[in-house]
Amino acid sequence: ERTRMFDALVAAGYPVPPSAANFLWLPLGERSPAFSEASAEAGVVIRHYGADGARVTVGDVHENDAFLAFATGPGRAVAGLE
Repeated sequence: ERTRMFDALVAAGYPVPPSAANFLWLPLGERSPAFSEASAEAGVVIRHYGADGARVTVGDVHENDAFLAFATGPGRAVAGLE
């Protein structure tokens, strides 16, 4: 699942560093709080760390699909990728 999420996010234009952990890091800078808030409004809770980035825990397929739907859809604008 981590590889699938990584590949989908990179394909959508996110600058995701490789990870061997149970999460992916999105270095979104000052957009991190807004991205986290918009994600929560879309029903997916992630954790932002100030203006550094957001941590996305790799969950089960259903949870990951919900996050990817947000991140590759409306989340791209919030992340500044459009």
